[in-house]
Amino acid sequence: MTRQSITLTQKNDEWLKNQIKNDEFNSKSEAINYLIKQARERDEYYDYLRMKIKKGEESGWAEKQSAEKMLTEIKNKLNLFYFTLFKDMKFRTIIVQFLVYFAL
Repeated sequence: MTRQSITLTQKNDEWLKNQIKNDEFNSKSEAINYLIKQARERDEYYDYLRMKIKKGEESGWAEKQSAEKMLTEIKNKLNLFYFTLFKDMKFRTIIVQFLVYFAL
């Protein structure tokens, strides 16, 4: 690892000291590395979201349909999925009732 010298505001330094004091981290270096890792992962997630949004925008407009038609289509896909997944009729019925009651 490379060594760096950084300057922190008083507030940030106090926060880091409290994190170490409360056994959240073993050292300031560990805390800083963790925070940098979190920031990198967040950036990767945002890049992924941007890619998905761009892909959706480039795919063109969806077919215009009523809310009722859309809901029916979703229910049919869910029913097909759960009926295929669960062979036990009793369990399948409970799952479908749960989905219809809570999700839809």
